[in-house]
Amino acid sequence: RLIIEPWTYQYPDMTDQVKFEEISIFGVTKAPTRIVWNGQDLATAKWSYDANKNVLKMINLALNVSKSHRFVLL
Repeated sequence: RLIIEPWTYQYPDMTDQVKFEEISIFGVTKAPTRIVWNGQDLATAKWSYDANKNVLKMINLALNVSKSHRFVLL
């Protein structure tokens, strides 16, 4: 599970225009079969798993950093 919480109160530059496009999670030892993002399935075209490096990479996310996001790896 990965939870991203906004910290806008500490960083005034973190507005609605600031977005995370890509997230890499290192040390994932098992490939997920599904990823649920804020209660909905994340399209398989938006993530990949490298078994040789144990890295899960999610792309084209456009995550607004002023909002909370929850990822569940299944």
